[in-house]
Amino acid sequence: MSSVKGQLPVAWKNTERFNGRLPLKLDREQHGLAKKFRKPRNADPFQSLATLYDYLDRFMSYAVGLMACAKGCSYCCHSEIGLSQIEADYITARTGIPAKRMRQDPTRVGAAPWVDPNRPCPFLNLGACAIYEFRPMLCRTHVNFDATNALCRFDSEAESILLLDRESSLPGAMKAYGELAASYGGGIGDIRDFFCTIYAP
Repeated sequence: MSSVKGQLPVAWKNTERFNGRLPLKLDREQHGLAKKFRKPRNADPFQSLATLYDYLDRFMSYAVGLMACAKGCSYCCHSEIGLSQIEADYITARTGIPAKRMRQDPTRVGAAPWVDPNRPCPFLNLGACAIYEFRPMLCRTHVNFDATNALCRFDSEAESILLLDRESSLPGAMKAYGELAASYGGGIGDIRDFFCTIYAP
């Protein structure tokens, strides 16, 4: 970690600021999400997913002003965007755009390079996300804590970017997400596996 701190001092400082901003009450809230979603009255998986997304949005709101991410920057929309069947079907339910049904495949690996300038997310339209309100968990929690998006650019030779560590920062939310995805069924894959190209690159 000390090497990251030395190589990416701005991102490191912003990460520390972000962690310092998070209210303890908000952090504790995530640990009850999985239990909450298991209750019979919360049997609607899409409602549970929407509740989880709302939590993630509130959590990530404390990163405002500390990240390079901004509307119009879409480099990450050209990388592999993993999501589960429940998220794909949630997008379908909210947009009417049909998603494929994926089979369970725990050994699945990306079939294409992780970043490909010529292979944008099917929902990227004129540099903006056409399903921003319904975007997957990965998109909601993928942020670059550096001052600029230079490390994200296609020509960047950076070996790493300081991103949010979901497992340590969002353990309760990740547990709830994992249980929701598992109980719903279906497979996991890149968003391009679920949806065909919708907007011209």
